[in-house]
Amino acid sequence: NLFHFSIMYIDTWSEFHNFSLSLVISPSSCTLLEDPVVQKQYLEWLDKKIELGKKEIERCSGNALLLNNAKFTFEKYMEDKIQF
Repeated sequence: NLFHFSIMYIDTWSEFHNFSLSLVISPSSCTLLEDPVVQKQYLEWLDKKIELGKKEIERCSGNALLLNNAKFTFEKYMEDKIQF
C-alpha cells in the first residue's frame, strides 16, 4: 500500500539525507490503538501478509527483480510483527 511505499522511500532517502520526521496521533486514535481487539486484528492481518509473502517468494523464485521485492516486503512485515 501507499504507506509502506512511502516508508520504503523514506528509508532509502534517509540513507543519503539528514532529516527528522514527526508523527502526531490524535487522542481518539491512541485509544483505538490501545484496544486489544484492534491489536488482535492487526496481528491477524500481519500474519496473513507474512503468509502471502512466503508464497510470493516461492512464486517469484525465477525472477530476481520480483524476488528481491517479495523478500523486502516479507522482511518488512516480519520486522513489523517483531516490533509490535
